[in-house]
Amino acid sequence: MLEEIVTNQGEEMIDKNVFPKLTALHLEDLENLSIFCYGNYYFEFPSLDYVVVNECPKMRTFCSGQLSAPKLTRLRTDYYVGSRVWNGDLNSTIQHLSQKSLQKLEIKNSLASSSSIEDALNEEDA
Repeated sequence: MLEEIVTNQGEEMIDKNVFPKLTALHLEDLENLSIFCYGNYYFEFPSLDYVVVNECPKMRTFCSGQLSAPKLTRLRTDYYVGSRVWNGDLNSTIQHLSQKSLQKLEIKNSLASSSSIEDALNEEDA
């Protein structure tokens, strides 16, 4: 039940995490992942230019701390099938997608509820 990728379990905090050679990051089919890292860390991804987030319905943001990924300008996701989205930075983009996903779920639940009410009314009329 993976909820977080980078974690601090009582060890000394590292102020800066640098991933100098990471060019692509795929987060897929992680149904309980809500964040890459809760800790107040600084992440630097100088070579990262491709991120995919698919089927991570609980993901609300990438990290709580600071983030630098100067080459990254798009995120590929299953929310907008086959498309790439960007809201200025990785955290903002994931937060935007999370809000859209929640809105979509609310609409779906509302429609399901309306259908249930309509079915119940139809049954009363019969």
